[in-house]
Formats: sequence, C-alpha cells, structure tokens
Amino acid sequence: MSDLDRAFKRIFDDDDPTVAGSGWWSGAAAVFCGFLAVAGVACFLFPDWLTTPEVRARLPLAWARAILQAVIVLAFVLGLVSTALRRRKVLGLLGMSLASIASILKHGLDKAYATEPTPDLPPIRHGNIRGTGSARLLRSTMDGETSMTGELQGQKFEISTKVTGKRLGPCR
Repeated sequence: MSDLDRAFKRIFDDDDPTVAGSGWWSGAAAVFCGFLAVAGVACFLFPDWLTTPEVRARLPLAWARAILQAVIVLAFVLGLVSTALRRRKVLGLLGMSLASIASILKHGLDKAYATEPTPDLPPIRHGNIRGTGSARLLRSTMDGETSMTGELQGQKFEISTKVTGKRLGPCR
C-alpha cells in the first residue's frame, strides 16, 4: 500500500455502513457536486482555456450561471445531510467546503465583471438622425449593438451594427 493510499484511508475510511440512509451517499454526492462547482467556476474564470467557442455560443450565459448556482446549493445541502447522519463528518465537510469555495469565487466573479448588458446607451438625436445601442463587457470579451436611422441629403438610411471582440492584452 502506497503512502497516498494510507493517507486517503486515514482521512476518509470508517467502519460506518455505506447503505442508503447512512449519509455516505449524500457525502460522496456532496464531494462530487463540490468538485463540479469548482470546475464550473474555473470555466467562468478561464473561458478561453476551459471551454470552446461552440459551447459558449450555444449555451446561454444565464442558464449556465443558474445551473452552476444549483450545483453549489445541492453540494452544500448534501453535505449538511451527510454531516447530520454520519459519525465521521469528513465527506460532508469536504463537500460543503468545496461548495463554499465555489460560491465565494463565483460571487467575486459576479462583482468583478459585468455579466449583464449595460443599460442602453442614451438615444442620440442630431437633426434627422436617431440612434440607440447597448454593450456587454465581460472579463475577456465584449459585444455590442447599435442602430441608427435617419435622413441625410434627402436619402433615408438605416444602419445596424453588431460588434464582438476578444481582449488580447493591455493597450500600449
């Protein structure tokens, strides 16, 4: 038996049963959900390295955040159940710790970077030209839309733009 096996046995092993209702399954599920939550937050922190553009394009950001929040809550609740049912609390406490770490990182991510569209830009009006727009700034990407209509030298026009960009580094 290796040193790592002995360390895991010393930390996680006990003589309590592992049947349903013993708290073992909820503890194991709490640890699993906790790791999923931390991995999910890592995907939000490093989207260019841990996700693909195809997935980011197809999965709405609001849904991804809701799923991540549900996994964090599930990990914490399962950890609570496990600590209530088992004599050794290590699985439940580990699951709740991972959920807490994910929650703290997610909260910091929410506060540090705007994830919702900025308020619509104030409408502009210059003679017969009118326009509106909005922009969304994330950690490493930006997207925005503008729309202008008007009449210039007797010609009516309508201009719509969509802009997306990726942060490459600091401006020089």
